[in-house]
Amino acid sequence: DSYERRSPQNENNSMSISPPLTTAHLLRVCALGLVTFKLVGGRFWAISPSSYTNLGSFARVSLPATLKYGNTKERAMIDKMGRTFGCHTCGSRMFFSRSRAGVKFHADHMPPKAVAKQINSRWYRRVLGWTVRQRFYPQCTTCSNTQGGMLSRASNELKNSGSFLSRKPKLAEAGGGKAAHFHGTRLRLHHSAGAVVAAVTICDTDQEAVSNGNHRRFQKMQETLETWCFGAWCGMKEFSPKKN
Repeated sequence: DSYERRSPQNENNSMSISPPLTTAHLLRVCALGLVTFKLVGGRFWAISPSSYTNLGSFARVSLPATLKYGNTKERAMIDKMGRTFGCHTCGSRMFFSRSRAGVKFHADHMPPKAVAKQINSRWYRRVLGWTVRQRFYPQCTTCSNTQGGMLSRASNELKNSGSFLSRKPKLAEAGGGKAAHFHGTRLRLHHSAGAVVAAVTICDTDQEAVSNGNHRRFQKMQETLETWCFGAWCGMKEFSPKKN
């Protein structure tokens, strides 16, 4: 006989089985993590290693620049930007670092002067009169010294690159790849996005809800957000000027 009679114990066991995680629930969890990451100041560009010869992972504010070095006013503004927003390469604000003459950040050309000159020397740019636009970004003295050494070595390799037909090294690539600054070990506020998702999942709930990802709580959060958005849209529509 293929019919199997269920005992009350079997029924309780079958009811305690957690439902499978649905695509909708996984999307809600991902959405919460991404929104939290952005709200606490995270930027997707800042996840990657930071090149010394290209725009850094922590670039936020800048000033217009030319091939000339920054003047006194520009250097003072850049130093203030660096203390507020951090080095565009490593993200450090140099809180506990000593500096000469009180300067902790340099006005870094982006792209660097040597890189810009190499790009501007390309034949089609010379014919069309195109030039690279540069901006000043705050860069700490440590990263500035590292960048200078890399570009110096790369420039020497460029001079000794051989015949005209041989491939010329690109200065813009000198500070990338394995030479780039890895900042993954530096803890930042946006690293707590995963902890927020975990807290929403496990706080003030039972083991069974945790085992299935607390999908009911995430679903309720979605419904609350949809209700709030719909109410806000209706309010904007009600107070919008009506056309005759």
